[in-house]
Amino acid sequence: MRLGFVLLLAGTASWVRGESATAAGVRLYESQRYAEACVALAPVVAQEPGNAEACHTLGLALSHRGDPGANAAAAPWLQKASELVPANPDYLADYAGNCLQLARVHRSYSLAKQGRDLMEKAIVLDPENLDGRYGLMRFNAEAPWPLGETSKAFAQAGEIARRDSIRGRQAFLWLGRYFGRKGKTETARRAYREVLLLDPHNAAATAALAQLK
Repeated sequence: MRLGFVLLLAGTASWVRGESATAAGVRLYESQRYAEACVALAPVVAQEPGNAEACHTLGLALSHRGDPGANAAAAPWLQKASELVPANPDYLADYAGNCLQLARVHRSYSLAKQGRDLMEKAIVLDPENLDGRYGLMRFNAEAPWPLGETSKAFAQAGEIARRDSIRGRQAFLWLGRYFGRKGKTETARRAYREVLLLDPHNAAATAALAQLK
């Protein structure tokens, strides 16, 4: 009995230390002490390969390293977290964003498609994720067909506006400016008109429409 109790205490102490290490790593990441967060979390993921929170936070910390290989280093940990808890929209969205960053660097069609599809899944799980919707809006505006579709970019801007009129106005302004720079005048006009539906006295949209005539 005594030996069993000692073993139980030892196991409990180990579990507490593991939890504390994860929490410490998360706090370091949230304090923007990314290198320290990586040091704190590396042994946790080695000892607890099923610890999704530790994997996710380590991936995020690695993505902030600031060197050209940061997103590549982060990818396996963000992927693992999303596979461990596939119904977590934050894990999916962060992995999606990392895929899209890598796609831009490597001009990779497959990574771009993967990132787009993951972000769409994340938004289905969490329709209120406006940052994810904004990223998906920009992707659909900027990516060539069939990866991106202008109609889907406007649809995401509309969903943002339905939930937050200020952010929706900013989204449609971005679309107007982007398509204006690309010489797609009618599409830019459409975006600015959407801004004025949300804010009839918006000076930026009014001025932009006057210049496009």
